[in-house]
Amino acid sequence: MVFPRCQTSMNATLLLQIYFQRVASRFSFMHPKNLNTGAKSLNRPLILSMMTIGCFYHDHDTFRRTHQKSLSSYITRILQAASSKSTTTIDHVQMLVHIAISHGQGLHKDLFLAAMVESAASLQNVTQKNPAFRKREIGLQPQTLGDWIVEEDVRRTAWHTAWLDRIIIDRSRGIGKWE
Repeated sequence: MVFPRCQTSMNATLLLQIYFQRVASRFSFMHPKNLNTGAKSLNRPLILSMMTIGCFYHDHDTFRRTHQKSLSSYITRILQAASSKSTTTIDHVQMLVHIAISHGQGLHKDLFLAAMVESAASLQNVTQKNPAFRKREIGLQPQTLGDWIVEEDVRRTAWHTAWLDRIIIDRSRGIGKWE
């Protein structure tokens, strides 16, 4: 996947900084240390989904208007491709949750719902692969800090997926608004 042409590395870095300052501080389902060191930093769909959300919170209207449409277009294509992916990882689930959050900002109700359905199904696949993600014996700790971070990412992603599911239920009952 190629990043949108309008995104220079400086803009991409800025949008990721905004994401971690304004979004991840409130919705902390992804550990920043994991992004900076490892496969997540090379996962372009995940990075692009984070940049899209960061763009919503940029201080300048002109910047938002200029870049949001392009980023949203890429995100829609990523969602279509993600639906056909046969293997899932926690990065895949986190990307889908980001897409759901971005479409929950009023872009499109159907895409928000599609991203949430994919998030839940993919999360179920991830947790079925590894029993440690479902249940850990009392007193048994992860082997390393890296293991703990991975397990914590899965737990937090599951919590946020459930939270977004509650939003869908409430909106379906007429509580809150679909944009």
